[in-house]
Amino acid sequence: MMRDRLLVTIFAAALVLLAFCPVLPTAAQSNSENPASLYHQAEALREGGKFAQAEPLLRRALLLFEQQAGSDHQYVGIVLNSLGMVVLASGDANQAVELHQRSLAILEAKFGPNHANVAHSLNNLANAHQHAGQGATAALLYRRAISIFEETLGRDHPDLAHSLSNLAELLKAAGDYQGAEPFFRRALSIREAALAPDHPLLAASLNNLAKLLFLAGDSASAVPLMERAFEIREKNLGRNHPDLADSLSIYAIHMQDSGDLETAEILYRRALAIRENAFGSDHPAVAVDLSGIAGILRRKGDFAEAELHYRRSLAIKEKAFGTNAPEAATSLDSLAILSWDRRDYGKARALYRQALEIYENALGDDHPSTARVRYNLGLAMWKLQDRVAARQLLFDALSTREALLGPDHPRVADVRNALSAVLLEDGDRVAALDAAREAARPGYIERVSYLGALYGDREYSAAEMAESFEAIQKTVSSEAGLALRKLA
Repeated sequence: MMRDRLLVTIFAAALVLLAFCPVLPTAAQSNSENPASLYHQAEALREGGKFAQAEPLLRRALLLFEQQAGSDHQYVGIVLNSLGMVVLASGDANQAVELHQRSLAILEAKFGPNHANVAHSLNNLANAHQHAGQGATAALLYRRAISIFEETLGRDHPDLAHSLSNLAELLKAAGDYQGAEPFFRRALSIREAALAPDHPLLAASLNNLAKLLFLAGDSASAVPLMERAFEIREKNLGRNHPDLADSLSIYAIHMQDSGDLETAEILYRRALAIRENAFGSDHPAVAVDLSGIAGILRRKGDFAEAELHYRRSLAIKEKAFGTNAPEAATSLDSLAILSWDRRDYGKARALYRQALEIYENALGDDHPSTARVRYNLGLAMWKLQDRVAARQLLFDALSTREALLGPDHPRVADVRNALSAVLLEDGDRVAALDAAREAARPGYIERVSYLGALYGDREYSAAEMAESFEAIQKTVSSEAGLALRKLA
């Protein structure tokens, strides 16, 4: 499930943004031709997650304000900002960029380049660029917004937390978990000091940090944050708010990782129903829950139904982002894993190659997703007896994961275990033992049993590992030796 967590967080970031500081005058009563009334109705709908209903009201309010106040009036800029957030939440990042660019130009002309209102606009424009795949531009805009907020509102103002969180999301999406964590923690600290203990934005920060910690493999620290965020959201936003669906998805991942597949499926299906109701059946956020449900079905052995869910998720992502987008590659990766479970290693290889090409082109060689698919493709090549290709892919994956996660991380141990199996088959016993020894570092002994799964369908595996055990036992702890003995 790790492969879809990233997409969950991307769409959650757009949904937790508030309308920024300047507000329109209230109308005495609801009036379909009163732009202020239309705006306030739309904002209530937007904050309630009802984006499809909010959009036509905002477009009508925009037209009326342009007619009554002129196309460069600050009210026009305010409505453009809200419309940009709604359009982004519906999945159209490019249109959102255009709307926020126009809003920014109006607000800079009205307030000057270093006003807090401009910082809010910069933050939202950056968010749109981020979703459009323009990360470098987004980072510059986020940092400019942070600088303005710090100068105008101070380093502890809750508005600053928006931009800190969004910059952290950008770093996380780029695979820089260590760079993202301080920004998430600073945003959480600001909100805990400034907001009520059950404020929805505090829940957003708790959820953001929890997701990062899950990605980094620190479930013990993530779970309390996730549970606290879920309680706040369910209490304050109601049972059908899209932000609650984000928490439900993260909760489902935790339950799945804990082995409770039934509860995980219930949570995913509840999140899916909320998102389909809020966004429609073809929204990218819906694709995330479809993939989550597919993963549960795969683990239950219902491969046919799992494939239907994975392929629906892939179709949504390809329509929203294009066939060469990283989001589409996550679904290809999932379909490859499904083929692996079916022991169709040739089909798995083809799907992994498609996913890897996309990741290498879109994210680069050193991204965690690229390393993950290289690892998976390496295993497929090993199963297909292409040990030369398997070794190279696994060495490449090991190099990237060590650089990103450090030598003692469980995912690094996974790669070393697989590499040990390949090296042993190649007759390179010394290197195989070294790889197994490194994988069996104290604290990750349970990961060594994964090598047994790799060897599970090999007639000679028990003999090979029994023969190798004594050499390993001399160089690792007795606990590690016990785990390795189980492979024999």
